[in-house]
Amino acid sequence: MWLWLVSGAMAVGGEVKFNRDIRPMLSDNCFACHGPDANKRKAKLRLDVRDAALKPAESGDTAIVPGQPDQSALVARVESADKDEVMPPPNAHKQLTAAQKQLFRQWIAEGAKYEQHWAFAPIVRPPLPVVKDKTWPRNAIDYFILARLEQEHLTPAAPAPPEMLLRRVSFGITGLPPTPEELTAFIAKHDEATYAALLDRLLSSTQYGEHWARHWMDVTRYADSAGYELDYLFTHAWRYRDWLVRSFAANKPMDRFIQEQIAGDELWPGNEDAADGLRFLTVGPMRYEGGIQRSKERENEWLTDLADTTGAAFLGLTMGCTRCHDHKFDPITQDDYYGLQAIFAEAELKLERLGVAKNKGDENTLPAFVSLVPCTPAGDVQVLRRGEVDMPLREAAPRLLTILPGGGALPAEAPRRAALARWLTAPQNPLTARVLVNRIWQWDFGQGLVRTANDFGRQGEEPSHPELLDWLASDLISSGWNLGHLQRLILDSATYRQSSLASHAAQAADPTHRLLAGFPRRRLQAEQLRDAMLRHFGRAEF
Repeated sequence: MWLWLVSGAMAVGGEVKFNRDIRPMLSDNCFACHGPDANKRKAKLRLDVRDAALKPAESGDTAIVPGQPDQSALVARVESADKDEVMPPPNAHKQLTAAQKQLFRQWIAEGAKYEQHWAFAPIVRPPLPVVKDKTWPRNAIDYFILARLEQEHLTPAAPAPPEMLLRRVSFGITGLPPTPEELTAFIAKHDEATYAALLDRLLSSTQYGEHWARHWMDVTRYADSAGYELDYLFTHAWRYRDWLVRSFAANKPMDRFIQEQIAGDELWPGNEDAADGLRFLTVGPMRYEGGIQRSKERENEWLTDLADTTGAAFLGLTMGCTRCHDHKFDPITQDDYYGLQAIFAEAELKLERLGVAKNKGDENTLPAFVSLVPCTPAGDVQVLRRGEVDMPLREAAPRLLTILPGGGALPAEAPRRAALARWLTAPQNPLTARVLVNRIWQWDFGQGLVRTANDFGRQGEEPSHPELLDWLASDLISSGWNLGHLQRLILDSATYRQSSLASHAAQAADPTHRLLAGFPRRRLQAEQLRDAMLRHFGRAEF
């Protein structure tokens, strides 16, 4: 809860902001019982929507009376000393501080203004902020970083020495250290033209494709085998892995990169490369227990995996809880969740076992080639009570998330996955571009502008530099979803090219490096350490 204490301190002497100061407290303490989940809502009180919060609750009291905190039941309950009246209740084991209670009072006194959650708001390209030191910025990124540093009375670190910069960019782009010859040459000559040529060479290399494919494989739950107790080998998975390598190395536009994974067969029928991208739908965990599994359970688990992974990877939303009930914090309903499953139900998995089992009963342990085949008519998807396949409530119609522009039910005749793919990459979708540029930033700097990369919802962290995030998302879209353009912008920025030796003042004021008054240090990952040792001893070819 310390984050909310920090936000409370920010409001002292200024206007209380709903997104910064109030929503986090409501989300952490109130929304579980008074939020989007209609089935769990208590006292007929909903606090995540202003119109609902201003209406009398079941008791007849009004939680929020704008401009009148002493007439607002919310203030009375959070300030109460009566254990039967105070909110949150004692059995919730959450207690508001005096500063937080004062924030509620001040916010209501100022009119109890609500704001749209930042991640669901339209992407608007902000102007570059005004900075005092006009000599430091190299490109737009630096203006946003420097403006925040100057606001906190901090200064950026000195430029990184050439050997530090070369190791950073080499490991960051390819996962490999520079060779001794490359280090010697770059130290001897490290002017702007040399650095630009270095970026061009590394960003067009196969090693870049391999290293960044690994990042994306982590996002999309890639595995070479099915997992669970049988853990049989997937003989098709390598095709998706190699497609990722090719896509990154060739700088495939990221909108097409996303679309091919969702609906490559519908948007580019007969295209073998797009067909390999579609294998995203077939490389997740698969449980196979023969007669033990209930009817339709295997299909339901596949559709559940796709809904959860699509929500997290492309939209940055935690959707798993809506399998059982409406989301307790974000305005996502069970109908939204199973509507997404219904989109994927227009196809089904075909599993072919390869080889011959040595012993009777071992057939389910054989390697499997899994492919996607059209399903006509589309499979029947039901909204399930508590997510149980044998407890259906009603049929689920294919639909896109209603909280986002263009959401809602799909036309009956529309190719479903193609519609989903286009909707994900539509310019008016506020999440996809934000989530993607945040992941790129995370992989370049070690942590995203939003540190909860898979949760852009109300329980996730707010961005450290919200205007920069929106500027980058807008720039990605306007560049034609050009990842190479975004990478060069980041890698050539003064922010990226800083030394990791920040000043003592910056380290004391910003120990977690959120303000970027120096490049954040980070440990090498296991794959990088292994490949570095193999390269050093000449045991691998790159």
